[in-house]
Formats: sequence, C-alpha cells, structure tokens
Amino acid sequence: MQVSFLGQFKALMKKNILLKKRAKRQFLMEIFYPVYFGIILSVIKLTTKTDTLPSIPFMNARTLDNNTLQNANNFVGKNILVSPDTTEIRTIATDSVTILQQMLNLPTPPTLVYYADKNSMDTAYSADSSNVSAGLIFYYDGQTNSSYAIRTPHDNAADTTSWIRQQGQCRNGDGTDTTNCDANKYLNSGFCLLQAAVDTAFIRIQTGDSSYPRPDISVQMMPKPAYTPDTSYLQTISSIYFVIAYSPIVSYLTTNLVAEKEKKIKESMKMMGLRDSAFWLSWGLVYLIVIAISTAIITILMVATSFFANSNALIFFLILFFYGLSIITFSYMLTPFFDKARSAGGLASLMSIIFSCLYLIVSLTRTMLPSGGVVYSVSPGVRWLLCILSPVAVALAIDQAIFLDKPLNGGMNFSTISDGDFPLYAPLVMLLVDTLLYFFLAAYLDNVIPGEFGARQKPWYFLMPSYWCSKGDDDLALLHRVEYSEGNEEFVESVPAELKDKTAVRLLDIHKEFKSKETNEMVPAVNGLSLDIYEGQVTCLLGHNGAGKTTLVNMLTGLMPPTKGTASILGLNITSGVEMQKIRSMTGICPQHNILFDDLSCIEHLHVYGAIKGVPDSRLSSETDTALKNVDLYKERNTFAKNLSGGQKRKLCVAIALIGDPKIIFLDEPTAGMDPYSRRHLWSILKEKKEGRVILLTTHFMDEADILADRKAILPTFTVVVRCP
Repeated sequence: MQVSFLGQFKALMKKNILLKKRAKRQFLMEIFYPVYFGIILSVIKLTTKTDTLPSIPFMNARTLDNNTLQNANNFVGKNILVSPDTTEIRTIATDSVTILQQMLNLPTPPTLVYYADKNSMDTAYSADSSNVSAGLIFYYDGQTNSSYAIRTPHDNAADTTSWIRQQGQCRNGDGTDTTNCDANKYLNSGFCLLQAAVDTAFIRIQTGDSSYPRPDISVQMMPKPAYTPDTSYLQTISSIYFVIAYSPIVSYLTTNLVAEKEKKIKESMKMMGLRDSAFWLSWGLVYLIVIAISTAIITILMVATSFFANSNALIFFLILFFYGLSIITFSYMLTPFFDKARSAGGLASLMSIIFSCLYLIVSLTRTMLPSGGVVYSVSPGVRWLLCILSPVAVALAIDQAIFLDKPLNGGMNFSTISDGDFPLYAPLVMLLVDTLLYFFLAAYLDNVIPGEFGARQKPWYFLMPSYWCSKGDDDLALLHRVEYSEGNEEFVESVPAELKDKTAVRLLDIHKEFKSKETNEMVPAVNGLSLDIYEGQVTCLLGHNGAGKTTLVNMLTGLMPPTKGTASILGLNITSGVEMQKIRSMTGICPQHNILFDDLSCIEHLHVYGAIKGVPDSRLSSETDTALKNVDLYKERNTFAKNLSGGQKRKLCVAIALIGDPKIIFLDEPTAGMDPYSRRHLWSILKEKKEGRVILLTTHFMDEADILADRKAILPTFTVVVRCP
C-alpha cells in the first residue's frame, strides 16, 4: 500500500488537535500566559512617566525654620536620647531643646533622657525605639572639643552614600518638596533644626552670652534643567519578560514530545512506517497556530495600551512570531536529551529563561546619554554572536524596538529598522537562522544521542554513503547462499520444497547483548539465532519470560540494532536505515506492552494508524470498522483508551497491527490479558489473514502455539528448536 507524507501529516495533525482540545487547561495556559505578561508590561508602561520635565531656572530661598520645610510631629511627645550624662552636657542639651522648641513653635520642649555612655543609649534604643525622635552623642571636653553626633531613626535618615541625586526629584517648583526629594530629607526630618539648635547652644557657651541669637540660616534649591526620565529599565524588564511569557510554550511542547518518546508512542508509529518529517512538522504546525494566536492577542494589547505608541505593529508581531518559530525547533533540539517528560518541560523552560539573562551583558554595561543616545560597551560582533541563542535574540530585538519607539528616534518602522551599528533587522534575521539551526541540530541529535530505543548513528553518519543509500549487499549475499539443515540435525525439522521459494525472513547468527547493571558485564539476550520464516504461515516464537522473544521482534522492527549477525525481511537488510524504512512501511506490530494515547478513542487510534500505513481516506472508515469488528471492539469504538480494560487494550493493539493490510505482522504476546473466547476469536482471525502475509507471533503458552502456529521456534536456552505442528 502506497504510504504518502501528506496522508501521515494530516493524520498526525488531526491527532494533535484532538489531544490539544482535550487538554483545555494546557491550551489556555499556552494562549493566555504570554497575554498575562503582556498585561503586566502594559500596566508598568502606563504608570511610568516618560514625558520630558521642563527646566526650573530659579527657586526662592527659605529660612531654615520655614513651616513648609519642617515636620514638628517628629518631636512632639517624643524623647531625645543623650549621652554622656554630665553636668555640662545636661546644660547644653537643655538649652538645645529650648531653642528647638522656639524654632518649631512647640508647646513644650522634647523630653531629654540621659545615659551614662553611648553603649547604654544604643541598648535602650534597641529595646524600644517607638518613642525616640533623635539621639545626641557629645564628645565635649569643656574646652576646645565641641564635636557631637546626631542619630535619627532610619526612616528619617537621608542617604549618605552619594551626594548626587536623580534629576527627576524635587520638581514641585518651589523647593519645598516633602516627598520624592532626598535633598530635602535633612530639612524635613528636623535633623538640620536640631543641628542648628545644638550649634547655637555651643556658641552661647563659648561666648558666655546666654542670649546670643540663633543664626539666621536660609536654604535654596539649585536650578533644575529639563529632564527626560530614564526608561532603560523598562527596556530590560520587557526584554526578559517576553522570554518568560513564552516559556510555558517551550515547556508544554517539550513535555508533549518527550511524553510520546517516554511512552514509546513515537517509536511505535515509526515501526509502522511513520516518517520523522511528518511527526516533527505536525507538532510544529499545531504550535505555530498556538503561537500565532497568542502573538496576535499580545500585539493588539500592546497597540491598544500604547506600549508601542510610535511603532509599526507588524514589526512587533514578526519579532514575537519569529521567536515562536525558534522555540519550536529549540524544543525539538532538547528532546533527545530527555527520557522523562515531567523533568523535560521544566528544564527546557528554565533553560530559555537562563539563556535570556545573557542579554543583561549588553543592557547593564551600556551608557544612556542625556541626548537620548546609547553607548554600548559590547561590540556589534559579540551581539550578533549572542543571537545564536534565540532568547537573547528576541530580548535584544525587544530592547531595540522600545528604544526606537521614542519620538526622538523616529519610532519603530521599516525605515528605522536598519538604523544603528546593531540594527533591529539583525536579531530578526538571527531568529530565522536560529530556527533552521535548531531544526538541523534536532535531526542530528535525534540520530546520534543514545536512547533506550532506536538504532544510534555515529557522529559522522551523514558523511557516510551507506546512510543515503542501501547497504549490506555482502550480508544479503551470505544470507542467500547459506543453507539451513534439512532434517539432518536433531532439533531442526526439514523444510518442504514448496516453502523454499516463500522464504520471507532470514536470520543468520543474530546476537543481542546488554550490559548488566550489577556486574557491568555483557549478558546475551539473543545468542546466535538462525531461522527462516515463510510467507503464508504463522510462525510462533515460544519461550519463557526472558528467553529473548521481544528482543528479537525489536531487532526485526528496527527498535534496536543487533550486536552481531544480520537478517533480511523480503530481501531487505534490517541493518540498513534506508531498507528498514521500506520494511516498516509494510509492517504492522502489536508490541508487548500497550502503547496507546490515553485521550483518543478506539476509532481515532485506528484512523491515525491507518493513515500512517497509507490507507486512503475513501477506505479509512470502512477498514476501521472492519478492524474493530475483527477484534470484537466495535461497541467500544468511541471509548477512550484510558477507560478500556486490559484485555480490550490488547485487542486495540492487535487491531492497530492489522489495519492497513500489512505484508509483515509482528504480534508480541497479543493475547496476554484476553479472556478465552477473545483468544480463540483472535486465533481464527490470524488464520484467515495469514495467506500472502508473514506473521510472527511470540507467546509462552504451548496451547496457543500448537493451535495457531504452522511452525514453532522454541527458545529455551538460546538454542533454537524448530518444529512443525
């Protein structure tokens, strides 16, 4: 039956869409999680002032005790702690608070609490700081040393790490700002008033004039130039946020891909002829639709909230859409490294976020000029190189887009997309390059990274002619020349002459060994098996658990390579990748364990596998119904696989193997878990279908082998005994 790429692709697309519809929570997360982050960014942008503030050329001078500058509540009903407790210090402190009372027009002066030394004062403050307005520590020696320290609660303390303040502060226009003005904090907190009061008290002691007037001190705010707020932080936050916003898509796609690998679903479909290209493209197109929907919603949101007020919405859409393309193939590339879906999704998502942090190398080392320009310390060449990682590329693209959106820079449009030493088109181009690069790396890694199933290639496999064309002619010639014994050996029965021309499968000294986890030694699973299997017969591999039956089936279907020896199926070498693809296109297999989609019904399973095997659409429904009736599963045709009993799941696996009229049928313990009636019904079906086909069945039930098989190969101790019924 002719197998077409288009038929397989359509079937897988339908399967993926059905699974997506039935995992509504996941689908909604993929759509609206990016939108949620878009809403957060919009709120941040709307609450951020970006307009240029006008210059303030002059502000009036004001006296230190101006009511608009002071907050008397810092002292009313509160204590001032003083140390040390000496007669001279008590005199100075009392005079100081009296002067402070006059300056603030307080009804009573603040209460003074004295301590013997600084340590005891610190201890008292640590025990209860709720009613303390300030602390005074005097170093007065009664002569020349008049130094002292003022301590204030940290809420009232001004920043002393820098004398430079942001130009956006203190812009009420009259210099009396009480909020958002670090320069006035010494005034607003009462620190300067207390300092002036203590200084006046010292002057009176030094001069001996107790009526000496307090100094007339005035303060004046310096002029303010025009100022445009620095929004570079918004560029940095937005760039990282958009990577985080799309991280759930990376997580869910990687999880879905690894889940099909973990459950052996992917290999099961490949064993029945599925092309890798159809598998990857079907998942890619589904997520391309998800990304397109989500990106369109985000673009509309950004335009509606004026996040990009001066920009072309199409360019913004393309930035996120191209990033979406890259994360699809990024997920493909990561899949070969994981065997467990649960860990794969979280780590893939985390990796995309970690990679995006490399963008900070660029954003945190640049200098924003007052003119609105930018000076980068990272060269354009390094930025091009960083874009090999698509999370960095999209972060740089968003950063540049926000920068261009400023009116001073002309807005983000197709005329400004090439501006600068690292223009906006650079990360856009690199996102497309990343998409292709990750896809080719995914295909390469899928072939070379060792996994539980599937033959692994050498790292240079694509350079070998045998990869692109058939190989193993010498092995096939040997298979054709060899003559197995015809009754002259004790355990091998002779082959009738009419069967010699119907040899469909030939095994020659085939071995398979595995490394023991306990002893680290190689243990044989199949040991030197040579066997002929004929068309038109049911051949049964009979043996106990662990005899190597499943291992042999896995080798014949390409799930694992033989350690030694070779085999041919219908003249095609199983060790050739090209010829194995041809073998698989003619194969139906019922694996030892049920490999099914939990959320697909019986009829949906058969539609998928029927299309994979090349059943035309016009016959798909009828063949599906026939297959379900053959295994007595027609009444459960709309039941999800997860709701079937164990025996019903085996029936469905048999139906999958039989649909599409395969030339080669492998059945690995197909009747396990079936009731006696179902077993006998299946035997009759297989007897009807054996004409013109090659059927290999494994079992450890002697009665099943006696009733069903035309020939039996018994594997008791790795030596094959062949018997006719």
